[in-house]
Amino acid sequence: EGWLHKRSDRFKTWNKRWFILRDSSLFYFKNPKDNKMKGIICLQGYRVIADPSTSGNKRYGFKLYHDRERVFQFYTDTPEEMKKWMQALMKTTIKRDLCAPVVSSNNMSTVSLDVAQ
Repeated sequence: EGWLHKRSDRFKTWNKRWFILRDSSLFYFKNPKDNKMKGIICLQGYRVIADPSTSGNKRYGFKLYHDRERVFQFYTDTPEEMKKWMQALMKTTIKRDLCAPVVSSNNMSTVSLDVAQ
């Protein structure tokens, strides 16, 4: 949990909000003591991407991108904060079915470990 600047969808203004990441949901409030939630972002299907268009002038931007849903833009005041938030969100958005085998997207044929050694 912590502060992030979020771009509003309606007026395209930047608002500082208090965010709490729980499971696959990102909740946001006006401040940490606020009992009334401003909104919630269900993170399923989203990708976390660095956003150079938001960065600069002591802003470190990233966005939550979805193929069919709204794109959310954020920035932090330090590169360390941005890295922390991006890592936490990436861990949340990357899901793997532990019952299914891992399949590589690489089509290149490989050699066995014995041959490689």
